[in-house]
Amino acid sequence: GQKNLLVAPAELLCVTCHKDITASAEAKSIHSPSEGDCLDCHKPHGGKGKAFLTVSTPELCFECHDQNSASARATHLDRDLAGLDCMGCHEPHNSMKTGLMNAVSHEPFDDGDCSVCHESNEPIADQTETCGMCHDDLPFASAGGKNLHAPFESGECSECHGPHAARGDHLMSSERVSDTCAECHDPGDLIPVPEFAHTPVKEGSCERCHDSHGSGQPNLLAASAAELCWTCHPQVKEEQSRRHVHKPFAQGKCVECHDSHGGNAPMGLREEPRILCARCHDPENAGLVAKHQGFPLTDVDCTSCHDAHASNSPNLAYEEVHAPYGENECSACHG
Repeated sequence: GQKNLLVAPAELLCVTCHKDITASAEAKSIHSPSEGDCLDCHKPHGGKGKAFLTVSTPELCFECHDQNSASARATHLDRDLAGLDCMGCHEPHNSMKTGLMNAVSHEPFDDGDCSVCHESNEPIADQTETCGMCHDDLPFASAGGKNLHAPFESGECSECHGPHAARGDHLMSSERVSDTCAECHDPGDLIPVPEFAHTPVKEGSCERCHDSHGSGQPNLLAASAAELCWTCHPQVKEEQSRRHVHKPFAQGKCVECHDSHGGNAPMGLREEPRILCARCHDPENAGLVAKHQGFPLTDVDCTSCHDAHASNSPNLAYEEVHAPYGENECSACHG
């Protein structure tokens, strides 16, 4: 009995999936359309950007909020509102702060002290110098010897941080660090198979492995690749004390076999073992085939017999083995 053959009123349908837009009892400000008039701003099937907006912002905001009103211009220091990003400071649905302000505010902005960063409504200097007046513990380009994040190196701090207010910690533009990173780094290029994604990637915690400003390591890693891996996998590092250690593992080159974001196989492997091992160990090599009793090796799972990291047995063979296998009596099971 609903309009457009809907199974329930539109406002109820939206919150069935989008529960996060429902205002909590503690909300100090609520955008009135979000209380049931979702289609004032969003199209139900597809629109502008991820949010399916009827019109891009800030034009959408100006349909209700007069950008030229005296109060609007005074609140925004007489700036040209058409050149601002409303979502850079305001939440579109509800907020725990007045004025629909984002959850995290820059301290001078929160204090109403614009003069810390501005003079006559303009920045007192470029972003590197202005931000550096307070944030002097960052690896600025003048420090030298660092691999710097491109926006940081070019002094575009606002590429990742909101200068006034934002949704994420450290004034990150998104609540999850990975959402901010994804504005430039397409997750689809980093994770070929989502179900095999590395846990920090799944959790959106890019900062667990990368320094967002600068690093002495390649790819802005917060430490060497091996040190990062041992941080979460200390039990694996202990395997290096065994008598026989796989060369890449002994050298701390985990990424020889594993993709740090997520590979094409479980455990973050770049490929399934039969393909991965064949990159270094030719399955058609006569000597290798002879060691395996002449069995064809092109379609076997090497890890069914060998430990990929280390072992106290020669040739990385598992220490606990099936008796016939250990005695080379393959014919006990195989024809």
